[in-house]
Amino acid sequence: ARLSLVDGESPPRVDGARLELDATTSIDRRLLAVAGRHNSVNALFAALAARHLGVPLARCEEALASFRGLPHRMTPVGDCDGIAYYDDSKATKAYIVLDDAARATRTAWTM
Repeated sequence: ARLSLVDGESPPRVDGARLELDATTSIDRRLLAVAGRHNSVNALFAALAARHLGVPLARCEEALASFRGLPHRMTPVGDCDGIAYYDDSKATKAYIVLDDAARATRTAWTM
């Protein structure tokens, strides 16, 4: 089976607080236990693949909400004075860290 867009169909995207699978189906990004835009993109495409295989949307949301990520990959380590701290010491791509840092507010990483 192949995933593809139909003419006129909205492409999947991460838009603010939503993972938009298509024009009528989205998942609340706040359900994700993992931080970072790249993790949101990964979650979006995991949900798309699961939906393509017939997995109900509610089950996709449950699975995404329960995924805690891998150690040292955007792992929350604490909060102090409203600043969230993350351990991203296993980051392998500097551009991903920089992209997430540029989008974050009051966030610090340990690397």
